[in-house]
Amino acid sequence: PAGPTATSRPGAPTATHTPTAQPQPTNTATVPAFSLQGQMAATSEMAAQGQEIEIQITIVNPGTEAAQNVAVRDEVPGALQIVSVSAEGGTATSQAGPNGTSIVLFAWPSLAPGSKTAATLVVRIAPNLANGSVIDNLAVAYADNAGAVTIGVSLGTPPQLLPTFD
Repeated sequence: PAGPTATSRPGAPTATHTPTAQPQPTNTATVPAFSLQGQMAATSEMAAQGQEIEIQITIVNPGTEAAQNVAVRDEVPGALQIVSVSAEGGTATSQAGPNGTSIVLFAWPSLAPGSKTAATLVVRIAPNLANGSVIDNLAVAYADNAGAVTIGVSLGTPPQLLPTFD
C-alpha cells in the first residue's frame, strides 16, 4: 500500500525560507584629505575667428601634504585649434580626440603643500566659426591623493549684429 502523500491546499500557509544575512562588502576607497584648487583664464574672453588666445591654468595645493601625480585633462572643443601647450615644471601633451576635439594632458609628479603651478594652452579660434558663437572649455584637475576640481573658461566671437544706438 502506498503511504500518505503531502499535498498543498489552496489558501494553506506555505513554509518560507528566511535567508541568512550575508556580510556586505566594505568600501576600502579612502576619501582624499584635501581637494586641489584651480583656475582657468584667457587673455581675452572675446576673439575673432582665426585669432590666437592664450589660456592660463593655475593649480593650487591647499593641503598639508604633497599632492602626488597631479594632472589636468582638457578635452578642447573642435572650435579651438591647438597652437601650443606647456606646463611649468611638468609635461604637456596633445592628441586628437573624438568628434574633432583635442585631448590635452598636463602632468606633474607632485605639488608641494601650499604651492601652485601653471600650464599654458595657446589656441586659435576656428576661422569658419559663426559670429555670436560661445565656446566653453572645461578641464578637470586631479591627483592620486587629492580630490578633483573642474575649471573652465568661455570664449565668444563677435556678435552677429552690432548694437544700434538710436
